Amino acid sequence: MTIKDGKVFANSRDVAEFFGKQHMHVLRDIDALIESAPEASSNFGLCPYQAVAGGRMYRAFDMTRDGLTLLAMGFTSREVTRVRKGIPTSDNDSGTLSVRYGLTNKLSDDIPILS
Repeated sequence: MTIKDGKVFANSRDVAEFFGKQHMHVLRDIDALIESAPEASSNFGLCPYQAVAGGRMYRAFDMTRDGLTLLAMGFTSREVTRVRKGIPTSDNDSGTLSVRYGLTNKLSDDIPILS
């Protein structure tokens, strides 16, 4: 998870790793969410990346807490429980998150804040 402009975001690649899923399956689920509920698309921002410098661009999404929640609702209850323990209840700046959770560089033991 990252914090941008005081808001918490999760990247689809990190979500895939956290839940033990293939990134292409997470992308498929995000695409299905956006197609079935277009109003939810504002929770997902396309952010392409290069796996190798100078290589081809690959799709990835940054998602808001609400986007992550919508996505995780399609996962198994065991997977969702792991995420519910690690997501802040509101979008706060990193200082507030650090104080609230007693952490300086991670939101939980499982979800690191990436810069």
